Amino acid sequence: MAAKDKDGRKARLESALKENLKRRKLQARNKSQDAGAAPPARELGTAPQAGLENKPEPQQKSAPKAH
Repeated sequence: MAAKDKDGRKARLESALKENLKRRKLQARNKSQDAGAAPPARELGTAPQAGLENKPEPQQKSAPKAH
């Protein structure tokens, strides 16, 4: 009986894996179709500010030394 139980479990696992693969392929297909559409506003981020593209980062100022 243990062999039947293992075969049934194996068949259920194979079936679940096939269904999962179908679902993931469908999700990937839908995602690739949506990629051509305009992205939602929350994914756009912030626009770069003119003139700041190549500006060096400001360096940290040190405190004046007391002698």
